[in-house]
Amino acid sequence: MLFDKLRQIEERSNEIARMLSDPAILAQPAEYARLRREHAETVETVERFTEYRKVLKRLGEARHILSEGGDRELVELAQAEVDDLAARQAALEDELKRLLLPRDPNDEKNVFVEIRAGAGGEEAALFATDLARMYTKYAERQRWKIEVMDASMTGTGGFKDVVLFVHGRGAWSRLKFERGVHRVQRVPVTEASGRIHTSTVTVAVLPRRRTSRSRSTIGTSRSTSTAPPGRAGRASTRPTPRCASRISRPGSSSRARTSARR
Repeated sequence: MLFDKLRQIEERSNEIARMLSDPAILAQPAEYARLRREHAETVETVERFTEYRKVLKRLGEARHILSEGGDRELVELAQAEVDDLAARQAALEDELKRLLLPRDPNDEKNVFVEIRAGAGGEEAALFATDLARMYTKYAERQRWKIEVMDASMTGTGGFKDVVLFVHGRGAWSRLKFERGVHRVQRVPVTEASGRIHTSTVTVAVLPRRRTSRSRSTIGTSRSTSTAPPGRAGRASTRPTPRCASRISRPGSSSRARTSARR
């Protein structure tokens, strides 16, 4: 059943590719754009399906060598290849099942990412800066555009909170799972006695939504929608070149004893 569904997607993808080269379709911009979007949605699935079939073929060949026996060294190589290919087969099957799930209608939307320092004082603000830098570098690797929309800094140069706008295809589909509380345990630069410090940061990820009155909305007020009690009246500042440089600077000088984890 899985193979049948994947073959149907592959056939449809090939059909669309042929249609996109048809002069009659090229003369219809709206239809051409619709087919381009539909084809783009099938590309990753078709690529994984093609790789999956190649893995199955190589796995069958390696198992055939094992069944014949013969040279000990050749058998050992074949067994190692079987182990590697079997693991890759399982990973591809999981990925293909995920790709066949109904798509989130927001998956292709641009997103706002708000990073807010939690427990841990100045060290939490420095951790928020590390996360902002991490998301920025990830966006650059995905060839997305990223902009600092708003930021509030501490005296040590960390972020109390920062809002990033990520513009790129599939931004929501990849970043939506980052929502929640992130925690790190390390010896911070603000700790003179060398004790391990625990800090937390909250990350909110919101898809950009178009409205009739404005291009997009993230909410009517950050202070009323995301600020904790007691901070609703705090005015945030627009980002300055210093804020941007905090995100693009190399890694923090804190000595991490354990890696950040949620």
